[in-house]
Amino acid sequence: VQSGASVLLTSPSASRIHTMPEGEATLHQSVRIDDGAWLEWMPELFIPQRKSRYRQTTEVDAAPTARAYIVESLAPGRVAHGEAFGFDQINWSTTIRIGGKRVLAERFELRPDNESLRDLSTPTAQRYTATALVIHPDPLPFRAWQQTVMDWQDDAVHIGGSQLARGLYIFRIVTSSSESLKSTLARLRALLAEHIPLLRQSARKL
Repeated sequence: VQSGASVLLTSPSASRIHTMPEGEATLHQSVRIDDGAWLEWMPELFIPQRKSRYRQTTEVDAAPTARAYIVESLAPGRVAHGEAFGFDQINWSTTIRIGGKRVLAERFELRPDNESLRDLSTPTAQRYTATALVIHPDPLPFRAWQQTVMDWQDDAVHIGGSQLARGLYIFRIVTSSSESLKSTLARLRALLAEHIPLLRQSARKL
């Protein structure tokens, strides 16, 4: 995203990784955001199907005055078909650099055959998750946001936020349904838009 440009990237429908007899699907995505540029990157829900294996690597290089809002969300699977956490493996790796300095290096692996799904899959709940990242060089009312989202919590929604570095903020969301995940993300976007005007743009699908 070149200096002075504003870009919104989304998708018309959910992303799906299908059943595979062997191997794995892989995606490597690399993004550069120049000084004064804005990127909103908000793909639809990611749905891993039964016996799928997926590896994703994301690298974001942001200039010191770049700004961005990046969302990733994950479904348990095709819940309506009785599939929940039936995939074999999901491996997600994310690295963010601001001004050449690495400020986030995160990697997680989800597998049904170990303890990695313990907090997401229970006999009574199959949870949906999302991560929202904010890159912004100017001061933001993060403490107020943090308290506001804590007040949204109930039996269906768990959400919290942290400031990871100067200019980098993260929100984690866990919900009991795709509908509650979607509504919580919309609510978060509206909250942030009060101080990040570019988030006031409609993200509706055309």
